[in-house]
Amino acid sequence: LVTACNIADVPLPNESLDMAVFSLSLMGTDWPKFISEAQRCLKVRGILYIAEVQSRVVDFELFRSSFVTSFEVIKTENVKEKYFVKLILRKTTNKPIQLNSDLLKPCLYKRR
Repeated sequence: LVTACNIADVPLPNESLDMAVFSLSLMGTDWPKFISEAQRCLKVRGILYIAEVQSRVVDFELFRSSFVTSFEVIKTENVKEKYFVKLILRKTTNKPIQLNSDLLKPCLYKRR
């Protein structure tokens, strides 16, 4: 079952998910809204999994540490040869997270 929607405003109740996954899906400049919506939908102790293209991450440590106000960092991966960064986070609070959109470079496409 698939429901088309804007991932900044999904039709799910608060704390209804055990896990949320963002795999190469934080492409918009409004990506912090996507994370906030996932946090709203996740149960406390729910897992947030993020895999993003390494070249978009301005500063990995700053990116990782920006989640610690609302999430416990379970595992991170930032290996240059793998081209991706990965975060596995556990939600610790319902306190809204504040993220700076400048932590990820915008996704730019070349015209062909």
